[in-house]
Amino acid sequence: MQEYEKAGYLTSGFRFFHIKDREQREFSYHYHDFHKILILLGGDVTYCVEGRSYALLPRDIVLIHAGEVHRPVIHSGCVYDRMILYVSPGFLARMADTAALLRADEAVLTAQAEKLGVELPDEAK
Repeated sequence: MQEYEKAGYLTSGFRFFHIKDREQREFSYHYHDFHKILILLGGDVTYCVEGRSYALLPRDIVLIHAGEVHRPVIHSGCVYDRMILYVSPGFLARMADTAALLRADEAVLTAQAEKLGVELPDEAK
């Protein structure tokens, strides 16, 4: 089985940045221990993820899960311009837990208001 290099780092819950490669370069297959969201702003690029290839157009979004092997293939000398968001799996889990708690709090508040016959203002719902 082929070994792939782990690339990139993340020392917080997420990291958002803009990269613009003005010179054509070759990327090797690699993976990350965090999720990656790429938004293509410009360039002639095919993105290979887990054995499948996707020809990208500007404003396309690529979602890559932690551990998935991937690489971009640059086809011309065009500028490869993209926005990238790295997100740790733990950060997503915490955000999902927080959203669930907020929905639970909202349900409890609504139930209490109904019991008391009180209508909640829109901003409290």
